Amino acid sequence: MGSWKPLWVLTALLLGVLPLWAQTTKPKPQPESVPFRVIDSPYYKIKTDLPDDRMREVYIRMTRMYEEYQQRTAGFSGKNRGMLNFELYSKEEDYYTAGGLPKSGGVFTWDGFGGIRLMAIAGDSNSQWTWKIIQHEGFHQFAYAVIYENLPVWINEGLAEYFAEAIYTGDSYVAGVVPNDKLDELQGMISKNTYKPLNTMLTMTHAEWKDAMDHNNYLQAWSMVHFLAHGDDGKYQKPLIQFMNSLKTGAKPQTVWTKVFGNDITAFEQRWKTYWSELKPDSTQYLYDEAAHRVLTSILARAALNGQKFYTAEDFLMTCEAKKIKISLSARNWLPETLLEEHLPVARKSGKWELIPAEKGKSLQLKRTTQDDKVFISSFLTNGTNVTKVNYILQPAPTSQPGATIPNTPTTKPTVTPTTRPTRPPGIY
Repeated sequence: MGSWKPLWVLTALLLGVLPLWAQTTKPKPQPESVPFRVIDSPYYKIKTDLPDDRMREVYIRMTRMYEEYQQRTAGFSGKNRGMLNFELYSKEEDYYTAGGLPKSGGVFTWDGFGGIRLMAIAGDSNSQWTWKIIQHEGFHQFAYAVIYENLPVWINEGLAEYFAEAIYTGDSYVAGVVPNDKLDELQGMISKNTYKPLNTMLTMTHAEWKDAMDHNNYLQAWSMVHFLAHGDDGKYQKPLIQFMNSLKTGAKPQTVWTKVFGNDITAFEQRWKTYWSELKPDSTQYLYDEAAHRVLTSILARAALNGQKFYTAEDFLMTCEAKKIKISLSARNWLPETLLEEHLPVARKSGKWELIPAEKGKSLQLKRTTQDDKVFISSFLTNGTNVTKVNYILQPAPTSQPGATIPNTPTTKPTVTPTTRPTRPPGIY
């Protein structure tokens, strides 16, 4: 690719193309009377006309989203030297007038001369459809600013799809889920031999990708990234780091691939096919259960900040179901009610719950025991005003993989609330 930087519009979001969630009917925006303003979050300058009640969610989710990108790509990403810009419009017409791609719900563009824009339509609610778009396009912006400007299109789009599927939990994201509908479609591609040969995917140019806008390309790119991150018990995690870092030298992607993963692309393709063909439905249900556990912990932390006390886990869960939990409305602590609505049913099915009282040196803990006797324990820390940390671990904790990226065992991952905004001057790293 060299140093060529065309006006590349990364639009996996065009209606009628890829990814699957982009084909969902877009919510019709409602008129808003709030004037446009710029709000500084820890990592973004957000230009928006959303009212304060909806901006609370945008503020905290954008913060957690950036931290998820940063943490999962720590093995091959650098440091951003300035705040990232994000434009979020309540009305379609304002988005399109400002330069948003026609028929899209969000887009990231650059022109090679400093023109970098992340834009999205919020519509009449902060829906999951909206957030999948923002998580996808937001990764493209992050990759351009923090990883490498000229990533091969398959891995850029594959990683964007990987993060689009990540589940927001209040103080973190849970990434790596495999939705059953996506698995079913991918297995159909493999069984019918309608996927592209791996060598074709590896050599696709941005122009070829954009011209085709093929649904299957996005699905296959996602599956390739997921396989490299989680396949064969994490075997490819370290090579993936090496591959990503070697790209920054300017070497041709295919040359780097051969050096890192070997000459036999056909054999690698077969391992990819076998992995996905043998994967069962609900293979990542444990991640959906983890997300529900993390949500409850984040809710419990905020209830504790507001002086609510619970003596049993059932008491806590019933209070959640009755919508009597007290949640702070400060920007750093506010959580949307939809989190409980979405995750409580999952939590109820995910195991037996217990509250472990706070002891010397330990905070209140939330314990879950699954039907196969696995034990998960979460805890939180506060500074008296804000939630500063949420931990989630499997007991006993699994052996860590030093240097791993997009870890295969995300249950060991802590989430830390930043206390300061980046101090580097604006620019591109």
